[in-house]
Amino acid sequence: MTVDASNPATPDKPDDVHDLPGAIEDPPGDSAVEIAARGGFGPLSTLGQQSWHGDSRPCVSCGQLARRHAPRCPACSEDLTPDMLARMRAFSGPWYVHEHVRPFPGVTFERLLRQIRRGVLTQTTIVRGPTTDHQWQYAAETPGLSKYLGVCWSCHAPVSSDDEVCLACNINLGELTNNMMARGQEQTGSDIHEDSPQLRALREALTATDTLDNPLQPAPGVGYKRVTWIVIAILTVTIATLYAVIQIRDAAL
Repeated sequence: MTVDASNPATPDKPDDVHDLPGAIEDPPGDSAVEIAARGGFGPLSTLGQQSWHGDSRPCVSCGQLARRHAPRCPACSEDLTPDMLARMRAFSGPWYVHEHVRPFPGVTFERLLRQIRRGVLTQTTIVRGPTTDHQWQYAAETPGLSKYLGVCWSCHAPVSSDDEVCLACNINLGELTNNMMARGQEQTGSDIHEDSPQLRALREALTATDTLDNPLQPAPGVGYKRVTWIVIAILTVTIATLYAVIQIRDAAL
């Protein structure tokens, strides 16, 4: 630190950030964050460590630093006014959309459905949330979400938003949730829902189709022995009727 010769009691500005009051030592490690800190960048640098109580704050959307009272983030242009922040809190949830232009904060799944209706969220949008184990993946491959985009998350066959099971691959399409619980701790889209009405209807339809394809196959609950006795009875009645007709014709002649 240099001292003003005209006024020895008044120091000039520090030559280096390490001369600031409360300055900390740079980290000695070789990780990327520590190397950046030695260059004066990142959260481990001296300025980064001191900025949290200064005139800056992280943008609620992109995480870049902005002035505490700035109406808009200089990095992503997000509205940072108190009214907008209150609206964000009202829609806050465990779902995130990977947006390069203006990152979405965590929202509820109802907000995702609204974005789908507006055409903002598509099959190739990258999202994460409870049914993805909070890992980034395509919306078209996200259990619970893909059916609102018209496809099965597993086989990508066409489905509707009202379907519970994919009729092409029998996989449970899942349901959207705002529960923060990880997918592995609750019922997931990959689990087969044995009690699903749609799956029961599918099994019944397949059974009916098998019966139609093989007309000789007895209906469920009717044994082969019973069918045999029914056929014998019909043949016996037919033969008796023919014999009676022949006797009547012989008597008439």
